[in-house]
Amino acid sequence: MIDVKFIEGEFKVKGTFDWGLAGVCENKEYRCSEEEGIAVNNELELLKSAENYDQYYWIKPLKNVFEGKIDNLDGETAAAILTDYYNDLEKQAKEIREQLNNYFLYRLMESMTDTAYPFWETDGAVLDGYEDVDDDVYTEELDEEVMQACRLLAKIKDENQPETMKDFNVDMKAMFAKYLPMFNLEGLLETITCEYTYFEGACVSVQFSDGWDCEYYCGAYEKFEPGFIPTDWHNF
Repeated sequence: MIDVKFIEGEFKVKGTFDWGLAGVCENKEYRCSEEEGIAVNNELELLKSAENYDQYYWIKPLKNVFEGKIDNLDGETAAAILTDYYNDLEKQAKEIREQLNNYFLYRLMESMTDTAYPFWETDGAVLDGYEDVDDDVYTEELDEEVMQACRLLAKIKDENQPETMKDFNVDMKAMFAKYLPMFNLEGLLETITCEYTYFEGACVSVQFSDGWDCEYYCGAYEKFEPGFIPTDWHNF
């Protein structure tokens, strides 16, 4: 959980946000920088104008949250409302923890299959008992399963389709175990560090990296719109 306070004209945050696979982000003190840790990029003056909620998509969902308080909104009141709103986002993230984890793993598998990434060249990436691993592990069958996940994600991101992130029930750990059983996935996941969580209106972004010299997740970034719809994936 986090706590937002309005200090010296800025929203500052203290606390934690748990992303599951992507790690736990923490501010041990109240701070506002998005360089690392948790930050809130909301200006009080922006939130005090009713017209802005209709003009800017990233704060539009907050209109109902601030309804009745916009005209006389002060920093302390806004901070309390944002605290509740963003803590509710964390609850939502925990409710779809499995789907979010699968999404981040899908992005990893997508990257590896697209480039036939030579993971066997990374120290510790191949489990004991496997020898002579090469790019033959990237099969057409694996490519098709990755494409099926891609097509499902496209439906989830299409506002004209009924699917939501709750429907992203692609068991990515099972896919890794079936097609890349030699890959030390658990070893990789144990090294992940969450670098920052960035709140902007009703949207939230996360960035994280692995501890294998950032060979798999390197400043991996995603911006989620309400409902945790992914909109802007970057890696490397």
